[in-house]
Amino acid sequence: MAEEDSKQTSAEAGAEKTATAQPSAVDVQAQIDAALAEQSAKQAAQHKAELKEATGYETVAELREAQQIEQGNAKDALAEKSSKLAAAEKRFQDSQIQNALLTAANESVDPATVVSLLAGQCQCDEAGVVTVDGKPVADAVAALLAAKPFLAKAQGDTGSGAPQTTQGKKSMARSAFDALSATDKSKFVSDGGIVTE
Repeated sequence: MAEEDSKQTSAEAGAEKTATAQPSAVDVQAQIDAALAEQSAKQAAQHKAELKEATGYETVAELREAQQIEQGNAKDALAEKSSKLAAAEKRFQDSQIQNALLTAANESVDPATVVSLLAGQCQCDEAGVVTVDGKPVADAVAALLAAKPFLAKAQGDTGSGAPQTTQGKKSMARSAFDALSATDKSKFVSDGGIVTE
């Protein structure tokens, strides 16, 4: 029986050596998983470093967010510039309309009234040419003064029977007057200047 015990002990010892020499399948899979995780982490860190070097951002999500913010800022800047451009264009058109109407309203007693009556019907193109309902400004003002004669300056005799004198008043030929700027025309007329044919 002692022989059987010693055989059994040697068989158990041999089994223990075999068990320690060969790892189990579970241990091998765990080692593979750990090695893959380590390699994946290294690759992720390398990609992160390359992305940071190329773009300044560590993740694609951060890069996308920054691009969206930049696009939003660009859209806002474009909208602001478009708004400023539209406002400048409106001021230009309003100025051209007012100047054209004031110039054409030199035969009225109150040019500002003529401007206020016709300004809403005026159009100004990109070149600064003003029309009133498709007609030249001078024609529209003449039609308004004909329709509302109380807005027109008195024509002909002054009523005293005395000849009208221009003594002490400036006079200017129509061609020279037409060559003046709108501001100069207004000043000439308001200073009592007379336009001759």
